[in-house]
Amino acid sequence: MSWSQVLDSPSMKACLWLIVPLFFLPKVNLISMGGTETAGVRVDDILLFGFSLFFLFASLSLRKPLHKIEKALFALIALSLLSFAFNRLLLILDEINVTSSILYALRPLEYFLFFYIGQMAFGRLSLSLVMLLFLGWNAVIMTLQWLGLMPAVSVDGFMYVSGRIPGIASFPSEMGALLNLLFCYFLFSGYIDERKEGILKESLPYALFFSIGALVLWTASRASLVAHVVAFIFYLKYCGKSRKMAQVSLGMLLLAIGGGVLVVILPHIDELYERSFALFSWDNLDLIEEVWHRIETSYNPLGNETVEYDDGYDMSWWMRIHKWCYALKVFVLNPECYLQGIGPGFASAGLDGGLLRIFVELGFIGTFLYAIFFKEMMNLSPYVKWMVVVLLMNMVFFDAHLAYKPMSLIFFSAGYALVEKEERLLSLAPAAVL
Repeated sequence: MSWSQVLDSPSMKACLWLIVPLFFLPKVNLISMGGTETAGVRVDDILLFGFSLFFLFASLSLRKPLHKIEKALFALIALSLLSFAFNRLLLILDEINVTSSILYALRPLEYFLFFYIGQMAFGRLSLSLVMLLFLGWNAVIMTLQWLGLMPAVSVDGFMYVSGRIPGIASFPSEMGALLNLLFCYFLFSGYIDERKEGILKESLPYALFFSIGALVLWTASRASLVAHVVAFIFYLKYCGKSRKMAQVSLGMLLLAIGGGVLVVILPHIDELYERSFALFSWDNLDLIEEVWHRIETSYNPLGNETVEYDDGYDMSWWMRIHKWCYALKVFVLNPECYLQGIGPGFASAGLDGGLLRIFVELGFIGTFLYAIFFKEMMNLSPYVKWMVVVLLMNMVFFDAHLAYKPMSLIFFSAGYALVEKEERLLSLAPAAVL
């Protein structure tokens, strides 16, 4: 879509200055939904609703063919609505006892608006500058929270920070995922290559690795910490392909040093150490079978765990296994839902496993559509590819695809990358003809 066909440049800049700052603000409910739902009506929703009406008008005016990413997303929304309707039918027929939510079916559509905002931003805002300011903003807030000088902001208001640092996100794991996305952008977007030759350019990847890594440690998110290291290892692999062997050697040395330092300081990072102390216990594996046989599908296990907690279990694992076994068992016991899933949102606000949530809520068809959706996004650019990879790694242990901040950031980047790719292909077209 060519936004210049709909809005003049000053109007587009005004829209961007209105919407892009939403990245930098915590989300706070103006109207809470009540019950177990954490999301309510926010300032973001009001602004984005207005933008969605404008985009609908622009789409009807321009009649531009849908991109594959858009087709996949709209197919997912349609499937989610179908799954929701089928869930309600099964409830009426008394064939199932869990309830889906239409809000979960429509939530990705709201986040996806940032895909178009990213397209509008190309040529008018520097994506690198937005990312750099966003990183700096989060680093300042996280430092103040670590020093005890600033509270965290949840959807319901201010809250005390104890141990894990959430930054502007609603919870620490979401902040860890955001840091992973920022790290991948700086590594794989060409941002480093654009720096002037010198010691600053050569040392920048390692400075980013340790500085962003320190922020990830503050979140005590183990999945984000693993994703951070994995992204850096693959960056070193790319350096090896381009024969930058000095960078590879230095990177591997710093990884070894960083690993050694982490082993030394880990016992002094209370939140991470205490949460990870029992992570590799065999009791965690035995827990899976025990919970599966004892779990009941007639009620949500959160707060009603069937296996009592003891020190032999990792706390996060113990809670997740109850929720995972519950959701998977509901799915397995209802074969009529295998194709379209049990229904969006039936697994409650926090299943703590985005990949599992997609499978049980949207079934085999939804899993296939999400695979296409993420694959098409990965084809846009190297930095979007690795942003998707680290997002998927975080989705193993929390519902990152339903988290507002990470998804709005990755969609914004994807929209920007799409126009960037189209402009690059357009510039190469005359040369191809010649």
